[in-house]
Amino acid sequence: MSEGVWTAVRQESSSAAEEPYRPEIFVSDSLSSVQGTIRRRSSTASTLVFDTLHFQLGELISSRRPKSKYSTNELEIAIKDHLGGRSLDEYGRWIYYPWSGELVHLLPPGEFHELRTNRNRYKLTAVQQETLSKKTIAIVGLSVGQATAITCVLEGVGGRFRLADFDTLSLSNLNRLRAKVTDIGLSKTVLAARQMFELNPYLDIEINSDGVNDANIQSFLNEGGKPDLIIEECDSLNIKVLVREVAKSLRIPVVMETSDRGMLDVERFDLEPERPIFHGLVGNLSSHSLKGLSTKAKVPFMLKLLNGMSPSLAGSLVEIEETISSFPQLGSAVTLGGAVATDTARRILLGQFTQSGRFFIDLDQLVSGDVLQQPPAPTVALTAAPDQADEGVSPSFCKARPEVLSKADITALVWNAVQAPSGGNSQPWRFVYKNDRLGCYLDASRTRAFLDFRQGASYLAIGAAIENLSLAASHLGFDLSLFPRSNDDDPLLVCAVEFVRNPDRRTPDLYRYITLRSTNRKKHRRTVFSETLIDGLKHSFESSSVRLSIVEQPEQLEALGNLIGETDRFLFQHDVLRQEMTSEIRWSPEAAARTRDGIDVETLEFDATDRAGFQLVSQSPVMRFLKEIGEGKSLESSAKKMVAASSAIGILSVAGSSSEDYFRGGRAFQRTWLTAAKLNLEMHPMTGLVYLLARFRQRDISAFSTQEVEWLASAEQRYFKLTAGPTGWTDVMLFRIGQGDPPSARSLRRNPQQVLQFE
Repeated sequence: MSEGVWTAVRQESSSAAEEPYRPEIFVSDSLSSVQGTIRRRSSTASTLVFDTLHFQLGELISSRRPKSKYSTNELEIAIKDHLGGRSLDEYGRWIYYPWSGELVHLLPPGEFHELRTNRNRYKLTAVQQETLSKKTIAIVGLSVGQATAITCVLEGVGGRFRLADFDTLSLSNLNRLRAKVTDIGLSKTVLAARQMFELNPYLDIEINSDGVNDANIQSFLNEGGKPDLIIEECDSLNIKVLVREVAKSLRIPVVMETSDRGMLDVERFDLEPERPIFHGLVGNLSSHSLKGLSTKAKVPFMLKLLNGMSPSLAGSLVEIEETISSFPQLGSAVTLGGAVATDTARRILLGQFTQSGRFFIDLDQLVSGDVLQQPPAPTVALTAAPDQADEGVSPSFCKARPEVLSKADITALVWNAVQAPSGGNSQPWRFVYKNDRLGCYLDASRTRAFLDFRQGASYLAIGAAIENLSLAASHLGFDLSLFPRSNDDDPLLVCAVEFVRNPDRRTPDLYRYITLRSTNRKKHRRTVFSETLIDGLKHSFESSSVRLSIVEQPEQLEALGNLIGETDRFLFQHDVLRQEMTSEIRWSPEAAARTRDGIDVETLEFDATDRAGFQLVSQSPVMRFLKEIGEGKSLESSAKKMVAASSAIGILSVAGSSSEDYFRGGRAFQRTWLTAAKLNLEMHPMTGLVYLLARFRQRDISAFSTQEVEWLASAEQRYFKLTAGPTGWTDVMLFRIGQGDPPSARSLRRNPQQVLQFE
C-alpha cells in the first residue's frame, strides 16, 4: 500500500451485533474527560469534535423570545445567564458516535427536543409533540421503512422505535435508500438506527437484524410493551400476513406504503379487531398457508394485494426473473412514501385519523401531463360474399323437390351448425329459413374488426358451420344442396342450402364428433405421428384447392414456436389487437352463461398464477409501458412451451385469398378437426400470425408503427422460409396438434333461437 493511503474493510460475514449503532452519551463531563474515556476504551480510537453548543444556546434563547432582536452583546449576556455559572464545556451532553468517531456537543434532552421541534409549532402543539415523543413505533422492512423512520425522527413522531430487517445494504439499494457507498454491506437495521440517532441521540431504538419470523415476532412486538403502531414495509408476502395476524390479535394498527402511485394502506385493528387482513382482498389467506409456496405461486395473492398498481409496476411484474430480479422502486416514490406514512402515523397516534382503507397520492394523476390517447380502431370494409358454388357439393339446382322441414328439424340442424369454431368464439353467423331454403348470413356486428382481415376468419368459421350442417343433414336423411349468393341477394348472404330427402343416407362417421370436438389449450404429450395417422388427417377432405401441411421436425417446430411466441407479444403490445382479444374473454361462469360467446377463461387452462398474470397483461397501460421500454419477452414463453410440447403443427392452405376460398378452407378445416377428434388427437388453433401476415401481405399497414412494420416484414420472411408453399396459396389456419388430457371446459355457443329466424 502506498504511503498516505489507508483502508477500512467491512467483512461480508460480520454480524449486525458486531456493528455499533448506539451513540454514547456523556453527562456533565468536560471535553478532555470525555476524550480520555474514549482513548482508554480504544487506543486506536480517534475523534472529530463538533462543539456548536454556544450557537445552539443562542438559537434556543432567540426562539423563546422571537419578538426580541438581540444584539451580539445582549445575546452573550442571555447565554451567560442561561448557563447560571456553569462552564459551556460542562453544559449539555457530549455525544460520541463510535462508527464515525464523531464527538458532538449538544443541548440536554429537554432543550434539544424543544429546539429541534421548534419549527413544528402551530402545525403541532406542545402537548401534541410531547404526546408523540412518548409513542412506540415498530417498523418492519427498511427500504420504504427507512424513509419513514427518518421522516418520523425529523418530525418528532415517536420517541421509541423497534426496527426489523434481515437484509444488508447493497449497491442496488442506493437508488432509493439514504446511505453512503461506504455503508454497502451494513445491516439495514444498523444503518437506519445510526441515521436516526444522528438526528436525535436521545431516542430509544432497538433493532432486530434477523427480521421478524414465527419464532420472534411475539417478542419483537411484546417485550417492553406493545408498540402503538406498526409500519410494515417488507417484501415477503409471508411476513406481511404474519405481521397482520399478530397485530390483529394484539389490536395494533398497521400502516403500509407501497411506493407505487403513493398507495397507502391503513388497517385499524385497534379499533376493528375483527377486520379481515388487507381489507379482505386476499380472502382467508394465512401465513401458514403461504409456507412452501414458490414465488410464482404467490403472484396471484400479490396481484390482489397490490390491486390498483401503476402500469410500470404491473408491467415490471411480468419481467421479474426475466429481465429484472425484483420489484422496481424509485427514490422519489420511496421518499414520498416515507412522508405519507409519517403523516398518517402522526395523525393515528394523535387520534386524528381513525379510518381503515386504501388511499392513493398518485402524482401521475395529481400532477398530470398529456393523457395517452387510444389510436382509432381501423375500419374494415366488408368483402363480397362467394359468387360460386363450393367444390364437392351438389350443383346449384335440385332435380328433386326440396323438402319443407319442420321448425324442430331446422332448429336441430342449426344447433349442430353453430357448434363450429370461430375466431374468439365470435360466432359470426345468422340463419334465416324461408321458402324451403336456409340462408346463412355473415353477422357483421360479430366479426373481429382487426385480426379478421377482410372477414377471412369469419368466412372460414361459416364454412366450418356449413360442414357441420351437411353432416347433420345426412344424419337426418337429407342431401344438402348449396347455392352461392347471387348479385341480387343481400350482400351479407354467404350461401343458401336446400334439403332433399334421401332414404339411402346414413349417419356420417364424423357426425358424432361435432359435439366432442373442442379447443384444447393444455400442454400435449409429444409423440411421433405415424404415416397412417398423418394420411388420415390429410385425407379428411377431398379438394385440389385445399391442402394440409404437417410440420414435425423439432428444428422447424422450435422456429415456429419462437415466431408464434413473438406474435403473442406483438398482439398484446398493440392497443387495438389487445383490446380485441381481451374483449373476448369471459372472466366468470356467469359472464360466459350470459353471453354464450367469447372465450370462457376456464378454457385457457390457467392456474391461479397464470390467470392473475393474464389479467395483468390485459391492461393497456401495462402493455404500453412494456412496449415503451422494449421488454415483454415473458409474453412469448407460453406459446413457445405449448408448441415445444406438441407433436406437430398443422397448416391449412387454400388456392386463393377470396372470401370463397376462406369459406372452402373452413369446411376442410372442420373435417380435419373432427377427424382429429376421431383419432383421439387434441387441437389448438394459433391463428394470430397467419391473419397478421394476411393483412401485411396486402400492405394494409396504416395501423402499425415503423417498428411494427419492420417486425412484420421479418416475420413474413421467416415464416415463409419455414412453410413455403405454391405461389398464390394462402394459409388460413395454423394449429398445434398432439395427444393429451381432455380440456377442462368448452366455450358455450349461442342457442339456435338467438341466431335463427323463420320467415
